[in-house]
Amino acid sequence: LAKGDMKNFITSCCPAVCQLIQKYYPKALPFLAPVDSPMVAHAKMLKHDCPETKVVFVGPCIAKKKEGAESGYVDAVMTFEELHALLEERGIDLSSIVKLDFEDKHPGARRAKAYPVSRGVIRSFDTLPEGYRYVAVDGPKRCMDTLENIESLDRVFIEMNICPDGCINGPCSIPTPGGALCAELEVVKYLERELEAGLEQPLPETVLSMSHAYPRLHCLSRPGTDREIEEVLHRTGKMKPSDELNCGACGYQTCREKAWAVINGYANIEMCLPFMRKRAESLAVDIVHNSPEGVILLDKDMNIIDVNTTAMRILGAADAPDHFCPQPAANFFATDDFYLAQSEKRSVGVNNLLIDTTQRYVDMTITPLENQQLLFAILKDVTDEVNYDKKLDCVKAETIETADKVIMKQMRVAQEIASLLGETTAETKVAMLKLKKMLQESSRKEE
Repeated sequence: LAKGDMKNFITSCCPAVCQLIQKYYPKALPFLAPVDSPMVAHAKMLKHDCPETKVVFVGPCIAKKKEGAESGYVDAVMTFEELHALLEERGIDLSSIVKLDFEDKHPGARRAKAYPVSRGVIRSFDTLPEGYRYVAVDGPKRCMDTLENIESLDRVFIEMNICPDGCINGPCSIPTPGGALCAELEVVKYLERELEAGLEQPLPETVLSMSHAYPRLHCLSRPGTDREIEEVLHRTGKMKPSDELNCGACGYQTCREKAWAVINGYANIEMCLPFMRKRAESLAVDIVHNSPEGVILLDKDMNIIDVNTTAMRILGAADAPDHFCPQPAANFFATDDFYLAQSEKRSVGVNNLLIDTTQRYVDMTITPLENQQLLFAILKDVTDEVNYDKKLDCVKAETIETADKVIMKQMRVAQEIASLLGETTAETKVAMLKLKKMLQESSRKEE
């Protein structure tokens, strides 16, 4: 930078900016500082001084995970959110940890504590080399606008961060009262306290090379034709421009950008919150309205406010649901059990309930929806079963009656037979007695 050989100068602290330039803005590559990022430079120094050291980088940045993994010097990268979760999991209270006073061997490094905020790199200079104008550019849109017009700039040092307001507003930062502005003021205040001691010693010379080449990275993505874009949009229910909500819930600014990402394999087509919600609601409605069981929805005044097709058939309604509802439930059946479910806030089951209008029988389960102050009931048509049971009961009654008649008849026959048998026996007995008497008298005469 002091030599002034480069027309413009872009810092390489933010790995997301470096990737952006390498992939999409090759004309800005000559202006990207050919040095390691502070994270990699620091890790190099630690590994050089203590080869067995395990280097863990902790910050609010997701892009640092990729950079750390590819560097060969950083053993692990954690976000602030992950560290916060780890401390909670282990029951560690930071306020109870005693602050340690490390020997300050390199007081000149104090200025680097401004790195997390916008213009933090610029602040870290003791004296800004002449020949350049020093500016900070934050946020993806401003970064892309600057890179698009980089060749029109001359002798500009650009501190560039993808995250608005710098690293303090990173995607995995811990929210603090006052937001990014208060966080920046805290960092600046912290830096000012550190600088009160002065910078008596210059930074030590190092034998390590901090140079780094940033090659052109070819992006394999393609624009996508209008037909392909439209096809993806149609598959997510966006048939006309008014359907393109551009809500940003998928992470892309517009629905067409999301369609481009789907075409290039960067996103799943289902990753659309309005589409998924609409589809879920549509599926739920289809399932309810095509259910083999009847479904009715009642308000707190016991009026039917929605029904499905099966319930319409059970209730004998000829109108469409929109014309049928609302209608008092009492027109079709007694509502005592509904009031019971409503008052006791519990499900109530009713068996063999007769629907007056159709003379059909249903088993009904009533469930209260407390938050909506509604009741819904599921009706299972058991008319055939009830009629079968009635017929079976009639057959049983007829069978019992027939059996009684047969028994009575059999008893009468038995009694008649017994009566006849009794008379015949008596006559036989009389005849035998007469025969016996006659034989006895004959025997006496012969004697």
